[in-house]
Amino acid sequence: MNYLNDFLKLRELTLYTVIKAGGPEIYNSKWGSHFIKIYKDKIINDVPFIDLEYVLTNLEY
Repeated sequence: MNYLNDFLKLRELTLYTVIKAGGPEIYNSKWGSHFIKIYKDKIINDVPFIDLEYVLTNLEY
């Protein structure tokens, strides 16, 4: 089940890289700056996209 978090982390890294590589037009856009503001620290500190342990333990069947 950890593969989901790995996939989502890779998605964050890919989007971050595309925004940074896109130059100031994308980096300084409303969406680009918002994404960087939210996800930069999460990427650096390896914070999971979702807490799967919490979700799975609190699922009601």
